Amino acid sequence: MVRPGTKGSAARSFESLAETTPGAANDRYGSSLNGTTSPENNYVIDGVSVNDPAFGVLGTPLSIEFVEEVNVISGGYMPEYGRATGGVLDVVTKQGSNDFRGSVFTYLTPGALEGPREKVRTNGQTIGYETSLISINDFGFDLGGPILKDKL
Repeated sequence: MVRPGTKGSAARSFESLAETTPGAANDRYGSSLNGTTSPENNYVIDGVSVNDPAFGVLGTPLSIEFVEEVNVISGGYMPEYGRATGGVLDVVTKQGSNDFRGSVFTYLTPGALEGPREKVRTNGQTIGYETSLISINDFGFDLGGPILKDKL
């Protein structure tokens, strides 16, 4: 399974929301903003920078189910959002409360919607095989509420 936040699962990561911003595009490592590459973005979750220190890309993948709010700042941001030449993705996670709440989610990609594949042959290839996508299914739930009212 591909973890949220990596290129293969960009549809479930909060980073994929940046692609709805004007001037945003998809690049090799994530979402680029204002003509820069994705390692030049700053990723902030609950006020803490979560950039990978070695490569600058998103270092802490977070599934969209845990996110309350995403603020994509593509230019003209304040000094507290420094260290970014691209854009800033400021994320607020869901908070606890004294009320029980939850949600159920499912993502389904049926293989019947896949187009035809062309076989790519290489020199000296004698064994052939054909792969097809049956379906990609992902489902789950989240539940939140008090363990001890007004305390935990």
